[in-house]
Amino acid sequence: MKKSTLIIAVSVVVGILIIAIVYLLTRQQTSGDKQGFIYTEKVFSDYKGTKIVEEKFIKKQQKQKLELDSLKAVIQVSEAAVKGNLTELQKVKMQAKRNEYMRLMEEYGSENEAEFQQAKQALWIQINQYIKKYGTENGYVFIHGANGTGSLMFADSTYNITEPVVEYINKEFEGK
Repeated sequence: MKKSTLIIAVSVVVGILIIAIVYLLTRQQTSGDKQGFIYTEKVFSDYKGTKIVEEKFIKKQQKQKLELDSLKAVIQVSEAAVKGNLTELQKVKMQAKRNEYMRLMEEYGSENEAEFQQAKQALWIQINQYIKKYGTENGYVFIHGANGTGSLMFADSTYNITEPVVEYINKEFEGK
C-alpha cells in the first residue's frame, strides 16, 4: 500500500511539473506577441468622423435654438403688449404659446439625445472596425482600450499606440 501511495504521489508531482513546463513554454512564446493600448476617449474625440457628426449636431441645435428663441420672443412681446389686461381668449392663446415652447424644448432635447446616442454607437462600430483592421495589418495580438473604468488601469506608456491608431482611422475614414 505504501508503494502505491508513493507511486501516485510521484505521478501527481510529475504531472504538475509537466503542466508547469508546458505553461511556461507557451507563455514565453506568447510573451513576444505585439500588444498595445489606446486611450479610447482620445481616439473617439480625435476621429474625423466624430468631428463631422458633432458639426451636424451643432448646426441642428443652432437651428432649433433660433426657432425656440423666436417663439420665446413672440411670447415675451405679446405679454409685454397686453401688460396683464388679458381677456380669457388671450390668456388661452398665451398659455398655448408657452405650452408649445415647452413642448418643443422637451421634444428637441429628447430627440437630440436619442440621435446622439445612435450616432455615438455607429461611430464606435466604425472605429472598432478600423482598429481591428489596424491591429491585423500591424501584427497586434491585443489592443487594449484604456477608458478609466477599470478595464485597463495602468500600462507602460511605451505600449501607447493611440496616436498611430488615430492617424490610421482618419486615413481610412478619408479613404486614403
